[in-house]
Amino acid sequence: MAAEASGIGTLARPDRRETQRRATREKLLSISVAEFQRNGFAHTDIATIAERAGVSRGTFYFHFPTKDDVLGELRIREEHTIVREVAPLLARSGSLEEVLRAVVAGVLVAESRLGTDLIREICAVQFRPSVVKSDTVADHPVAALVVDLFSRLPGSGGPQERADLAVVFLVGLFGLLSTQAGPSEERDRLLDSLVTFTLRGWDR
Repeated sequence: MAAEASGIGTLARPDRRETQRRATREKLLSISVAEFQRNGFAHTDIATIAERAGVSRGTFYFHFPTKDDVLGELRIREEHTIVREVAPLLARSGSLEEVLRAVVAGVLVAESRLGTDLIREICAVQFRPSVVKSDTVADHPVAALVVDLFSRLPGSGGPQERADLAVVFLVGLFGLLSTQAGPSEERDRLLDSLVTFTLRGWDR
């Protein structure tokens, strides 16, 4: 019985190597973000990130095959944050306009925290041919939320048309943020128009 209890205890304890692996990944992500913010994405060298993290380049590549993969990890985390922030609106059946504007606001909050240049890179990486070829809606928490919202709300159009409109909204949002120089009255106007045009497409 004692041996069985000991075995259960061993299984219950977190794997030390897995804990270390996660800690190393978090450290690499944190240092990468700091370097991107300091030097810019294009001018940040993987060797510098690895050196600051106290690991080999091979260890970096084990966790992130490319710098784009760092952006991908950061994007997913930021999208999960936005989804959590928008969830209360969905719980109280917020209008489509409220939800769309909340999504836009969530991305802009991330921009104020991470910086315009880094958000532009995060948005731009989604248009890389390799990403476009392999990504699906399921790979994007915000996209999954918006597509699901469009599919459930009463309105015109079949399932494919609804999904297409949601995707067009998101492509427009990330496209604007990746091509504009940063916060400006013109960008605010374009973001507002994006929401307005999406709502018109829904109501037609």
